[in-house]
Amino acid sequence: QPGMADKVYLPYARWLAVNDRFEEAQQAFRQAGQAEEAVRMLESLADQAVTINNFKDASYFHFLLAQESCKLYPAQSGPEVAEKGRTLFLQYSESAEVYYAYAMIY
Repeated sequence: QPGMADKVYLPYARWLAVNDRFEEAQQAFRQAGQAEEAVRMLESLADQAVTINNFKDASYFHFLLAQESCKLYPAQSGPEVAEKGRTLFLQYSESAEVYYAYAMIY
């Protein structure tokens, strides 16, 4: 039924996140219409990975954030929205590359 997606997928997404199934949680958040919560989860995971010096995971989560920014701010939504998406994509992509390089030498 329409309007029930958030009631089903949101608790499921949170359960997936608690059980370390982050990619599935990200998708479930989107299905619940809560893409911003998926971004918050990924940002939190990336920050935690950096805090514990797990730079390979930090790189991966920034890579996922870059992908998510393309989905949240598609080019078809207009020039201002597309520019915001492009800026976030470049920011997260660059961070992913830096953390990946750092993981190789740390």
